[in-house]
Amino acid sequence: MEAEVLRLRERDARFSTILQTIEAAFAIIEVKFDVDDRPVDYRFLEANPAFERETGVDLQGRWVTEFAPNLERFWFETYGRVAKTREPENFESYAEAFQRWFDVRAVPVGNPAERQIAIIFNDVTARRGGEERLRASEALARENVERVQLALAAGAIIGTWHWDLPTDQFSVDEGFARSFGLDPNLGREGIPLAKIVETVHPDDQVGLAAAVSEAIARGGAYAHQYRVRRADGRYYWIEANGCVDHAPDGTPLSFPGVLLDVEERRAVEQERDRAAAALRALNETLEQRVAERTAELMQAEEQLRQSQKMEAVGQLTGGLAHDFNNLLAGISGSLELMNTRISQGRFEDIDKYMVAAQGAARRAAALTHRLLAFSRRQTLAPKATNVNTLISGMLELIQRTVGPSVKVETVYMPGLWPTLVDASQLENALLNLCINARDAMPEGGRITIETGNRWIDRHAARQHDTAAHAERTTTATLPRTSLISDARRRVRPGMEAPASKPVRHYDQLKNPPARPRTHQA
Repeated sequence: MEAEVLRLRERDARFSTILQTIEAAFAIIEVKFDVDDRPVDYRFLEANPAFERETGVDLQGRWVTEFAPNLERFWFETYGRVAKTREPENFESYAEAFQRWFDVRAVPVGNPAERQIAIIFNDVTARRGGEERLRASEALARENVERVQLALAAGAIIGTWHWDLPTDQFSVDEGFARSFGLDPNLGREGIPLAKIVETVHPDDQVGLAAAVSEAIARGGAYAHQYRVRRADGRYYWIEANGCVDHAPDGTPLSFPGVLLDVEERRAVEQERDRAAAALRALNETLEQRVAERTAELMQAEEQLRQSQKMEAVGQLTGGLAHDFNNLLAGISGSLELMNTRISQGRFEDIDKYMVAAQGAARRAAALTHRLLAFSRRQTLAPKATNVNTLISGMLELIQRTVGPSVKVETVYMPGLWPTLVDASQLENALLNLCINARDAMPEGGRITIETGNRWIDRHAARQHDTAAHAERTTTATLPRTSLISDARRRVRPGMEAPASKPVRHYDQLKNPPARPRTHQA
């Protein structure tokens, strides 16, 4: 009995030694089933040292879901099937948790009720990767063969060659020989490189030699375009495509390749380049013509604005001449009365006449200043302006301009925000609006000039071309001057009556001299 026990111990020791030293990974696992007898987990009861080497992790005594909770169901189903059916299985599968391919042999062991199995497996990731690369290479080779066959059938490839580099002998087909103007019989016997280069265009020989030398030195793919002389004496563009093969020690061995006819493609590219150059030249001259025409239009527009100013001045001349006569009469009369009083020795009322004369002179000077500002060409000089004050100073001029049949009224908003604007240009715009309103009411009427503050958002600011300033705040303000003329049903027949309702803001006029800027709230 003791001998039998000793023999069993020796056998177990031998098996343990074998399992500890073999290269294959070995483990005994216990499969866990749920209430529906479906495999849901398994635990590694025993494992040899190769197990950790092949899997990269020590799992002895642990349930696999502790390490890989998202392990593929395939592993549970396969091991559960072996444990239940007691039938061994061989398979290869990928485990995402281990990021490896395994070649596995699973066999049942022990009491069937314990649901235990033994697995022997190897990491075959490298072999599988090599097989995948081989399949990809074979697929690429098949595609390349198909491409070559299609190219030959379509006439895209006009010749092939094989250059044995150690012997410097070219084996070429008939198409290659014709392309280089060579005897096809020489192609079967072998031609040295020097013989082939003789038919290359002299301007292309240096570049060809450099490209060939570079390809031989580094190995791998080669492509170069150059011209060759054919039997008819003419030069044609071709493209040589090949691949240099090296021995393991780096020695160049062979240089096979094909010839492509690119004569037509080169001609198309040259025509394309000529067309592109012509288009560039056209664009350059077009830009110049557009710039010249734009300058002419801007000059004509400026001349038109100036003529419109002068036309408005002409319209004012009749009424202003009478006003100037009245002012001059006041000055002249005051001076005559002063002269009479002085000659009579009566000096007590002279100051009164002097004040009257000076007042008339100041009014004449102010009127002259406004006319000059209206008619002259000047650079815009925007500054913070009180629009209420500006309009008040213009009322006398506006009333004289529109005549006695039109009544001018003003509605000023207290606390009006300052406006960044060229004051003279704003006066011009306002006076033009009043003249337009007067012309729309030949039988007289009423013009109301009203000021007010207005809030605008970014969208409205962009419409008024002030979006850049409005970007700095969520709201913006815009002082607003609106003009209302009342035609009182006296507009001439057939004439539009835009003046019978609020006329557009002065900052919305066509080609306005200046436009109010927005201010932060």
